[in-house]
Amino acid sequence: MAFIMPGRTAVRFSGQGQVPHKSTPPPGPLPEAERGSSVFNPLRFGDGGSRSEPGGVDDHRVNRMNLIHHQLDLEHFIVGGVSVWTLLDGDTLPAWADANCLSPNEIERCERTNHAAARERFRRGRIILRNVLGRSLGIEARDVPLILGEYGKPMLVSEDWHFNLSHTEGVLFLAVSRSIVGIDVEMPSPGRDIHGLVNRYFTEVERHRFAELPEELQPEAFLRGWTCKEAVLKALGTGVRDLQNVSVELDPRLPPKVLESPGSNRWELEYRKVGEASVAVCIG
Repeated sequence: MAFIMPGRTAVRFSGQGQVPHKSTPPPGPLPEAERGSSVFNPLRFGDGGSRSEPGGVDDHRVNRMNLIHHQLDLEHFIVGGVSVWTLLDGDTLPAWADANCLSPNEIERCERTNHAAARERFRRGRIILRNVLGRSLGIEARDVPLILGEYGKPMLVSEDWHFNLSHTEGVLFLAVSRSIVGIDVEMPSPGRDIHGLVNRYFTEVERHRFAELPEELQPEAFLRGWTCKEAVLKALGTGVRDLQNVSVELDPRLPPKVLESPGSNRWELEYRKVGEASVAVCIG
């Protein structure tokens, strides 16, 4: 669920956390001399090092994603060891992408969708998803084995790779990871009734923490809290049915953290600004 103000136009990110966009060479092995070159390294968040360290990034995993990024003309960045790919609605699909890779069920879903923009958004999203996962798995995009989970969340048959999609204000975000992952992206919406939304959708723990925050911090606390809650729910795969069962740290002065969630609190949260966008990634 995303509370997005209508009538806004998607723009390329700028400012802090800018995602670099560039043309890349045709698919093929990454030249030895260029491995590790800043030209081909994705923008990193965190302090590097081992994935087992807080904020760290597994070098093997990043190198694998760097190689894939070298082959794909998509904007790309790393959050907490998770590779995130982005595509604007108005962008032409990259030349390398197999646009005829959709399954019969996916084609049928497209045909059932009456709204042209929603139909095209789903089609493009699945094309990018299948092609990026195909590169990760080393198979053709049309052969990527996608299934629907118990609550309708798309996932891979194999547990070697995990992914999640988010679409906001004309930009598609695709998170790919070796761990269970959920991603949510929100844009600021001035004039939104944040107090009403907190009272309606946040847990008792969150409402109490929100009320204790200085008034000037509450807009950012709401935006971070909502984005992080959505990311956790998407990682769980249960949707809004668990909205009242997930609590996250709202105070923007403190690191993001899952305070309560169904089953366990094993989840790690990463929260970053990418231009105007608030990006939360939940890693299990």
